[in-house]
Amino acid sequence: MVVCLLCSQEFAQVTNTHLKCKHDMTVSEYRDLFPTAALQDESIIMKGEKNPFYGKTHSKETIEAISLSKRGKALSLETREKISRSILDPNSSYSKTIASDSYRKKLSESLIAYWSSSASSNHRKKNSLEMSHRRAAYDDKLRCVWNSDEYRKDLSQRMIEMWKKMSLEKREKRAKNNRLSYFRHNRNTAVSSGELKLYEILRRKIPDIIHHKWVKSDNEVWCIDMYIPSINTYVQFDGIYWHGLDRDISEIERAAKQRDIDKSILEARKRDMRQNEWFLKNGKRLVRITDIDFLKNPDVCVQKVLDISGV
Repeated sequence: MVVCLLCSQEFAQVTNTHLKCKHDMTVSEYRDLFPTAALQDESIIMKGEKNPFYGKTHSKETIEAISLSKRGKALSLETREKISRSILDPNSSYSKTIASDSYRKKLSESLIAYWSSSASSNHRKKNSLEMSHRRAAYDDKLRCVWNSDEYRKDLSQRMIEMWKKMSLEKREKRAKNNRLSYFRHNRNTAVSSGELKLYEILRRKIPDIIHHKWVKSDNEVWCIDMYIPSINTYVQFDGIYWHGLDRDISEIERAAKQRDIDKSILEARKRDMRQNEWFLKNGKRLVRITDIDFLKNPDVCVQKVLDISGV
Protein backbone atom coordinates (compact mmCIF):
# COMPACT_ATOMS: atom_id res chain seq x y z
CA MET A 1 0.00 0.00 0.00
CA VAL A 2 1.01 3.64 -0.53
CA VAL A 3 0.16 6.60 1.70
CA CYS A 4 -1.22 9.95 0.60
CA LEU A 5 1.15 12.39 2.21
CA LEU A 6 -1.57 15.03 2.45
CA CYS A 7 -4.15 13.08 4.48
CA SER A 8 -2.19 9.94 5.52
CA GLN A 9 -4.76 7.59 4.00
CA GLU A 10 -3.55 4.30 2.50
CA PHE A 11 -4.34 3.30 -1.07
CA ALA A 12 -3.23 0.77 -3.65
CA GLN A 13 -2.86 3.84 -5.89
CA VAL A 14 -3.10 7.57 -5.22
CA THR A 15 -5.51 8.53 -7.95
CA ASN A 16 -6.31 11.83 -9.62
CA THR A 17 -9.93 11.49 -8.38
CA HIS A 18 -8.84 11.37 -4.72
CA LEU A 19 -6.48 14.32 -5.10
CA LYS A 20 -9.06 16.40 -6.97
CA CYS A 21 -11.94 15.70 -4.59
CA LYS A 22 -10.11 15.79 -1.26
CA HIS A 23 -7.25 18.20 -1.87
CA ASP A 24 -8.22 20.14 -5.03
CA MET A 25 -5.01 19.37 -6.91
CA THR A 26 -3.88 17.27 -9.85
CA VAL A 27 -1.40 14.40 -9.91
CA SER A 28 1.17 16.69 -11.54
CA GLU A 29 0.85 19.21 -8.73
CA TYR A 30 1.14 16.38 -6.17
CA ARG A 31 4.32 15.16 -7.88
CA ASP A 32 5.76 18.70 -7.80
CA LEU A 33 4.96 18.93 -4.09
CA PHE A 34 6.32 15.45 -3.25
CA PRO A 35 8.80 14.46 -6.01
CA THR A 36 9.90 11.20 -4.32
CA ALA A 37 6.43 10.02 -3.20
CA ALA A 38 5.15 6.71 -4.62
CA LEU A 39 1.80 6.81 -6.39
CA GLN A 40 1.29 3.03 -6.82
CA ASP A 41 1.91 -0.06 -4.75
CA GLU A 42 4.57 -2.35 -6.18
CA SER A 43 2.05 -5.21 -6.37
CA ILE A 44 -0.05 -3.46 -9.02
CA ILE A 45 2.74 -1.92 -11.10
CA MET A 46 2.76 -3.85 -14.37
CA LYS A 47 6.36 -3.78 -15.38
CA GLY A 48 8.13 -6.20 -17.69
CA GLU A 49 6.47 -9.61 -17.87
CA LYS A 50 3.68 -8.50 -15.53
CA ASN A 51 2.36 -6.27 -18.28
CA PRO A 52 -0.13 -8.22 -20.46
CA PHE A 53 1.22 -6.38 -23.54
CA TYR A 54 4.84 -7.31 -22.80
CA GLY A 55 6.62 -8.49 -25.99
CA LYS A 56 3.61 -7.82 -28.21
CA THR A 57 3.65 -5.52 -31.23
CA HIS A 58 1.02 -4.20 -33.63
CA SER A 59 0.56 -6.00 -36.92
CA LYS A 60 1.40 -4.18 -40.16
CA GLU A 61 -2.31 -3.82 -40.91
CA THR A 62 -2.96 -2.21 -37.50
CA ILE A 63 -0.01 0.17 -37.89
CA GLU A 64 -1.27 1.20 -41.34
CA ALA A 65 -4.81 1.70 -39.97
CA ILE A 66 -3.51 3.89 -37.11
CA SER A 67 -1.42 5.89 -39.55
CA LEU A 68 -4.38 6.48 -41.87
CA SER A 69 -6.64 7.49 -38.99
CA LYS A 70 -4.16 10.16 -37.82
CA ARG A 71 -3.07 11.38 -41.25
CA GLY A 72 -4.15 14.93 -42.02
CA LYS A 73 -5.22 15.73 -38.45
CA ALA A 74 -3.76 18.89 -36.96
CA LEU A 75 -2.44 18.85 -33.40
CA SER A 76 -4.21 21.06 -30.88
CA LEU A 77 -2.44 24.14 -29.52
CA GLU A 78 -2.22 22.52 -26.09
CA THR A 79 -0.55 19.41 -27.53
CA ARG A 80 1.91 21.54 -29.52
CA GLU A 81 2.88 23.49 -26.40
CA LYS A 82 3.32 20.27 -24.44
CA ILE A 83 5.60 18.81 -27.14
CA SER A 84 7.59 22.05 -27.28
CA ARG A 85 8.11 22.03 -23.52
CA SER A 86 9.28 18.41 -23.56
CA ILE A 87 11.73 19.14 -26.38
CA LEU A 88 13.17 22.25 -24.73
CA ASP A 89 13.43 20.67 -21.27
CA PRO A 90 16.99 19.21 -21.00
CA ASN A 91 15.87 16.86 -18.20
CA SER A 92 12.99 15.29 -20.15
CA SER A 93 13.28 11.70 -21.30
CA TYR A 94 13.00 12.88 -24.92
CA SER A 95 15.99 15.24 -24.60
CA LYS A 96 18.07 12.61 -22.83
CA THR A 97 17.24 10.03 -25.50
CA ILE A 98 18.17 12.15 -28.51
CA ALA A 99 21.37 13.29 -26.78
CA SER A 100 22.56 9.73 -26.11
CA ASP A 101 25.35 8.24 -28.26
CA SER A 102 23.41 5.02 -28.86
CA TYR A 103 20.44 6.93 -30.30
CA ARG A 104 22.65 9.08 -32.54
CA LYS A 105 24.52 6.03 -33.82
CA LYS A 106 21.30 4.13 -34.52
CA LEU A 107 19.77 7.17 -36.28
CA SER A 108 22.90 7.66 -38.40
CA GLU A 109 22.95 4.01 -39.46
CA SER A 110 19.24 4.03 -40.35
CA LEU A 111 19.59 7.24 -42.41
CA ILE A 112 22.60 5.90 -44.30
CA ALA A 113 20.76 2.64 -45.00
CA TYR A 114 17.66 4.48 -46.24
CA TRP A 115 19.38 7.01 -48.51
CA SER A 116 21.63 4.26 -49.92
CA SER A 117 18.64 2.10 -50.87
CA SER A 118 16.36 2.35 -53.90
CA ALA A 119 13.46 3.28 -51.59
CA SER A 120 14.82 6.83 -51.32
CA SER A 121 14.51 7.55 -55.07
CA ASN A 122 10.82 8.50 -54.79
CA HIS A 123 11.65 10.62 -51.74
CA ARG A 124 14.26 12.56 -53.75
CA LYS A 125 11.86 13.05 -56.67
CA LYS A 126 9.15 14.29 -54.32
CA ASN A 127 11.53 16.74 -52.63
CA SER A 128 12.79 18.01 -55.98
CA LEU A 129 9.26 18.51 -57.30
CA GLU A 130 8.15 20.25 -54.11
CA MET A 131 11.15 22.60 -54.18
CA SER A 132 10.55 23.47 -57.85
CA HIS A 133 6.95 24.47 -57.01
CA ARG A 134 8.11 26.53 -54.04
CA ARG A 135 10.82 28.29 -56.06
CA ALA A 136 8.33 29.15 -58.80
CA ALA A 137 6.10 30.78 -56.19
CA TYR A 138 8.81 32.67 -54.28
CA ASP A 139 11.51 33.44 -56.86
CA ASP A 140 9.88 36.63 -58.13
CA LYS A 141 9.26 37.92 -54.60
CA LEU A 142 12.79 37.12 -53.46
CA ARG A 143 14.30 38.66 -56.58
CA CYS A 144 12.52 41.94 -55.86
CA VAL A 145 13.93 41.94 -52.33
CA TRP A 146 17.48 40.98 -53.37
CA ASN A 147 17.58 43.65 -56.08
CA SER A 148 16.34 46.44 -53.83
CA ASP A 149 18.85 49.14 -52.85
CA GLU A 150 17.76 48.93 -49.20
CA TYR A 151 18.55 45.21 -48.98
CA ARG A 152 21.92 45.58 -50.74
CA LYS A 153 22.94 48.47 -48.51
CA ASP A 154 21.96 46.59 -45.35
CA LEU A 155 23.76 43.44 -46.49
CA SER A 156 26.89 45.41 -47.37
CA GLN A 157 26.92 47.08 -43.95
CA ARG A 158 26.50 43.76 -42.12
CA MET A 159 29.28 42.13 -44.15
CA ILE A 160 31.66 45.03 -43.39
CA GLU A 161 30.92 44.80 -39.66
CA MET A 162 31.43 41.02 -39.70
CA TRP A 163 34.70 41.39 -41.62
CA LYS A 164 36.05 43.95 -39.13
CA LYS A 165 35.44 41.57 -36.22
CA MET A 166 37.32 38.69 -37.91
CA SER A 167 40.92 37.89 -37.05
CA LEU A 168 43.53 37.98 -39.84
CA GLU A 169 43.70 34.17 -39.86
CA LYS A 170 39.92 33.85 -40.27
CA ARG A 171 39.93 36.46 -43.04
CA GLU A 172 42.53 34.52 -45.00
CA LYS A 173 40.62 31.27 -44.59
CA ARG A 174 37.30 32.88 -45.53
CA ALA A 175 38.78 34.55 -48.61
CA LYS A 176 40.33 31.28 -49.79
CA ASN A 177 37.04 29.37 -49.36
CA ASN A 178 35.11 32.12 -51.14
CA ARG A 179 37.48 32.05 -54.12
CA LEU A 180 37.22 28.27 -54.37
CA SER A 181 33.42 28.27 -54.07
CA TYR A 182 32.92 31.17 -56.49
CA PHE A 183 35.07 29.87 -59.29
CA ARG A 184 33.87 26.31 -58.98
CA HIS A 185 30.15 27.06 -58.95
CA ASN A 186 29.69 30.38 -60.76
CA ARG A 187 32.13 30.13 -63.63
CA ASN A 188 32.66 27.53 -66.32
CA THR A 189 36.21 26.94 -65.13
CA ALA A 190 37.60 23.96 -63.28
CA VAL A 191 39.87 24.85 -60.36
CA SER A 192 42.40 22.23 -59.32
CA SER A 193 44.09 22.03 -55.94
CA GLY A 194 47.47 22.58 -57.63
CA GLU A 195 46.26 25.79 -59.26
CA LEU A 196 44.98 27.11 -55.93
CA LYS A 197 48.24 26.23 -54.20
CA LEU A 198 50.30 28.00 -56.91
CA TYR A 199 48.06 31.06 -56.66
CA GLU A 200 48.38 31.21 -52.86
CA ILE A 201 52.19 31.02 -53.08
CA LEU A 202 52.38 33.70 -55.77
CA ARG A 203 49.91 35.95 -53.91
CA ARG A 204 52.29 36.15 -50.94
CA LYS A 205 55.10 37.25 -53.26
CA ILE A 206 53.10 39.35 -55.76
CA PRO A 207 50.17 41.11 -53.99
CA ASP A 208 48.55 42.47 -57.17
CA ILE A 209 48.09 39.04 -58.79
CA ILE A 210 44.51 38.33 -59.96
CA HIS A 211 42.96 34.87 -59.87
CA HIS A 212 41.10 34.26 -63.15
CA LYS A 213 41.16 37.02 -65.73
CA TRP A 214 38.82 37.09 -68.68
CA VAL A 215 40.54 37.89 -71.98
CA LYS A 216 38.72 38.61 -75.25
CA SER A 217 40.48 37.64 -78.47
CA ASP A 218 39.32 38.32 -82.02
CA ASN A 219 36.41 35.84 -81.84
CA GLU A 220 36.75 34.06 -78.46
CA VAL A 221 36.66 34.79 -74.74
CA TRP A 222 39.09 32.91 -72.48
CA CYS A 223 39.42 32.68 -68.72
CA ILE A 224 43.13 32.77 -67.94
CA ASP A 225 44.06 31.24 -64.56
CA MET A 226 46.20 34.12 -63.24
CA TYR A 227 47.12 37.66 -64.29
CA ILE A 228 49.85 39.99 -62.93
CA PRO A 229 48.94 43.59 -63.91
CA SER A 230 52.23 45.15 -62.79
CA ILE A 231 54.19 43.24 -65.46
CA ASN A 232 51.26 42.48 -67.81
CA THR A 233 51.86 38.71 -67.55
CA TYR A 234 49.36 35.87 -67.74
CA VAL A 235 49.85 32.45 -66.09
CA GLN A 236 48.09 29.24 -67.15
CA PHE A 237 48.11 26.12 -64.96
CA ASP A 238 47.54 23.15 -67.30
CA GLY A 239 46.70 19.58 -66.35
CA ILE A 240 48.72 17.13 -68.45
CA TYR A 241 45.81 14.80 -69.09
CA TRP A 242 42.97 17.29 -69.63
CA HIS A 243 45.06 19.48 -71.95
CA GLY A 244 46.35 16.51 -73.95
CA LEU A 245 50.02 17.21 -73.24
CA ASP A 246 50.84 13.55 -72.61
CA ARG A 247 50.10 12.56 -76.24
CA ASP A 248 50.71 13.76 -79.77
CA ILE A 249 47.81 15.72 -81.26
CA SER A 250 47.40 13.21 -84.10
CA GLU A 251 46.89 10.44 -81.52
CA ILE A 252 44.26 12.54 -79.74
CA GLU A 253 42.45 13.16 -83.04
CA ARG A 254 42.22 9.42 -83.70
CA ALA A 255 40.99 8.73 -80.14
CA ALA A 256 38.39 11.54 -80.42
CA LYS A 257 36.57 9.51 -83.06
CA GLN A 258 35.92 6.78 -80.46
CA ARG A 259 35.39 8.61 -77.16
CA ASP A 260 33.60 11.84 -76.24
CA ILE A 261 36.11 12.60 -73.49
CA ASP A 262 38.92 12.71 -76.05
CA LYS A 263 36.88 15.22 -78.05
CA SER A 264 37.00 17.55 -75.04
CA ILE A 265 40.73 16.98 -74.66
CA LEU A 266 41.29 17.70 -78.37
CA GLU A 267 39.31 20.93 -78.08
CA ALA A 268 41.36 21.98 -75.04
CA ARG A 269 44.61 21.26 -76.89
CA LYS A 270 43.53 23.28 -79.92
CA ARG A 271 42.34 26.11 -77.67
CA ASP A 272 45.75 26.23 -75.99
CA MET A 273 47.40 26.47 -79.43
CA ARG A 274 45.11 29.35 -80.42
CA GLN A 275 45.87 31.10 -77.14
CA ASN A 276 49.65 30.77 -77.65
CA GLU A 277 49.35 32.18 -81.16
CA TRP A 278 47.12 35.09 -80.14
CA PHE A 279 49.24 36.12 -77.11
CA LEU A 280 52.43 36.01 -79.21
CA LYS A 281 50.80 37.99 -82.02
CA ASN A 282 49.58 40.73 -79.64
CA GLY A 283 52.84 40.99 -77.69
CA LYS A 284 51.42 39.67 -74.42
CA ARG A 285 53.40 37.36 -72.13
CA LEU A 286 51.83 33.98 -71.33
CA VAL A 287 53.56 31.56 -68.94
CA ARG A 288 52.37 27.93 -68.90
CA ILE A 289 53.00 25.61 -65.94
CA THR A 290 51.90 21.97 -65.96
CA ASP A 291 50.58 20.08 -62.96
CA ILE A 292 53.31 17.42 -63.27
CA ASP A 293 56.11 20.03 -63.22
CA PHE A 294 54.54 21.76 -60.23
CA LEU A 295 54.08 18.45 -58.39
CA LYS A 296 57.71 17.41 -59.00
CA ASN A 297 59.36 20.74 -58.25
CA PRO A 298 57.04 23.57 -57.14
CA ASP A 299 59.92 25.91 -56.25
CA VAL A 300 61.21 25.92 -59.82
CA CYS A 301 57.74 26.70 -61.20
CA VAL A 302 57.21 29.55 -58.74
CA GLN A 303 60.67 30.96 -59.47
CA LYS A 304 59.89 30.86 -63.19
CA VAL A 305 57.14 33.43 -62.60
CA LEU A 306 59.09 35.42 -60.01
CA ASP A 307 62.06 35.86 -62.36
CA ILE A 308 59.78 37.52 -64.91
CA SER A 309 58.21 39.79 -62.27
CA GLY A 310 61.62 40.71 -60.85
CA VAL A 311 60.70 39.75 -57.28
